[in-house]
Amino acid sequence: MPSDGPGFAIGDGAAGDGVLAGVRSVLHAVAQVVRCWLAEDRFAGSRLVVLTREGAAVGGGVDVVQAPVWGLVRAAQAENPGRFTLLDWDGSDASAAVLPQVLGSEQPEMALRSGQVLVPRLARVQPRDQVVGVDPETMVLITGGTGGLGAVLARHLVAQYGVRHLTLASRRGASAC
Repeated sequence: MPSDGPGFAIGDGAAGDGVLAGVRSVLHAVAQVVRCWLAEDRFAGSRLVVLTREGAAVGGGVDVVQAPVWGLVRAAQAENPGRFTLLDWDGSDASAAVLPQVLGSEQPEMALRSGQVLVPRLARVQPRDQVVGVDPETMVLITGGTGGLGAVLARHLVAQYGVRHLTLASRRGASAC
């Protein structure tokens, strides 16, 4: 595992041949690096940057061999906050030029595209102009309908949309409350 400076190292999950064999190979290799990283006392104060190429859906396709690495490392991040960073990059010269600055960031996951750093963020969704209608004569099936949330939804459909035909289903069948 190459060391790229104090406080972090980069592990590349880019090996693999054939889709299923590639996924297994890459996940096994990354899991091995993660386990070893966590077991080494000398890395206790450092972050491991796991580098993928097209492992995240950012403005293009996703490599199905690389994408599962994100799930694996996200699980490791949840169990070990601050110890791992996911970095997906396009391999361009522009992205390579900003790589040193990106590595200094404390973001848990990022993507580099043409030298631009992209970080996932929640954004407020604007309401649609069109209102979705419900035909009051249509039969509506609510799975989980006997639970608290199902009851709220059923009342809403009746009060707001005039729905007259509801079927409330439960996993527990007749024994449901």
